[in-house]
Amino acid sequence: MGKIWQWVVGGTLVAGAALTQIFLGKKDKKTFKNLTHCKVPKEWEGIRNSAWDRASSVLKNAGLNPITKCKSIVVEPGIKINPKTKQWGRMMMRNGKEFWYAGLSSPTEIKIVATPDNKPYVRSEPILTHEAGESILHQDKNWAHKSDDERNNFLWSLGI
Repeated sequence: MGKIWQWVVGGTLVAGAALTQIFLGKKDKKTFKNLTHCKVPKEWEGIRNSAWDRASSVLKNAGLNPITKCKSIVVEPGIKINPKTKQWGRMMMRNGKEFWYAGLSSPTEIKIVATPDNKPYVRSEPILTHEAGESILHQDKNWAHKSDDERNNFLWSLGI
């Protein structure tokens, strides 16, 4: 009877831990001081590193701690010109509307649009610099809750 009881208790604990992670979510607290852990194609490595260096130094000078939870950089091929704004980017549908972007940032991932053959183009570094800056702002207690527009305007005011 003792072994059965151990199995029941052990199984209950394991199931309870699994359900807790499913319903409450596991908070990932790991932060990084750069983006070198993000794998990118060889021709993007220098751009990734200089983009982080510029964003982190500008934001450090503005009083922020340059850390990120970004785990990956996704290079998406297929850049096109936006027929309305004449800017380079990529179109996706968001809430049933066209949304053009050249770079996007979330707390854990940066997306950047490349040429159709996955190569960088003339605006790749400034765009990746801006997205790296956003990934830093996502971790700052004063900026994390602000809107995308507020974060973008702040970064643009700093020249990134």
